[in-house]
Amino acid sequence: MCHIRSTKRERCLDGAGGGSCNKLQVKVAENWSYQWNEVPGWDSTEYGNSDAFAGKRAFWNFIPLNQSDLQNANALVACGGLGREAYHLLEAGCRRVIVNEIGDEIFRIPQMVPDSANRLILIRSDVLHLPVRSACLDAAVCDHALQHVLDHRTAYKELSRIVRPGGRVAICVYSWENNWIMTGCIEPTKLILHPLPLKLQRYIAWPMTVCVFAVIHAFYRPLSAVAPGVASHLPLFTHMMFWAECRFKFLWMAIFDLIHAPVSHHFRQVEVQTLADQHNLVIESLINTNGTLWSMIARKPSPTN
Repeated sequence: MCHIRSTKRERCLDGAGGGSCNKLQVKVAENWSYQWNEVPGWDSTEYGNSDAFAGKRAFWNFIPLNQSDLQNANALVACGGLGREAYHLLEAGCRRVIVNEIGDEIFRIPQMVPDSANRLILIRSDVLHLPVRSACLDAAVCDHALQHVLDHRTAYKELSRIVRPGGRVAICVYSWENNWIMTGCIEPTKLILHPLPLKLQRYIAWPMTVCVFAVIHAFYRPLSAVAPGVASHLPLFTHMMFWAECRFKFLWMAIFDLIHAPVSHHFRQVEVQTLADQHNLVIESLINTNGTLWSMIARKPSPTN
């Protein structure tokens, strides 16, 4: 079993402390706490629904680890939200999963991942200061979260530190490539929206969701059925077809997710590669998932004799 390492506690959630615990990162934690605790997007049944956004198929699309490597493995999920990643890692055969999360939504994970008490460890902490011994885990996963960490380089360094030689670090982050709507339209708009209360931002996301939902089901889906070759050239086609499988209620939450994030870094391919290179990790796969994300699996080499 992996041992917990004692570290200096940084009081990020009340704004005290220094370094990484600045007001902007505190705002990130507070905003996601609001989303996961106040905005109904999914429940535990979504994890078991293979076709849902939170289900098995989507998770392994985002984090394409070889599931055979996870049998009896010890893994960590960084910024683990409501336990979606933990659920699928446990289902894949992990012996034990540690979930790190800075927000208070971590306390809801046992409800979302039932019957896992003996295999699940929850640690409420800053991802930049993981209280986990170095080189003791088989895998570290950070899915759809590293882009919201202000110091994402240090966060990746922590993920690399806790993985043993031969272990893997798996991340899925926003891509700069092919994501011009987010980088050129949504991100500038957020400068106007962010001073508004979260509840108001949530309702502003509603008409945006209506427009996206209508475009998907009145244009993208029909065209993909009758002329898939033509449809494949539409902007954000792969991503829109992925969203086509989502219920309106969930799509509303997803769009609220995109506009409320105080920190949203969009990674160029070279930035993602550099994260692994700086820590001497070997990149096993790097995929532009759905055209709007980078999914990278990197392995820590075993020492040579």
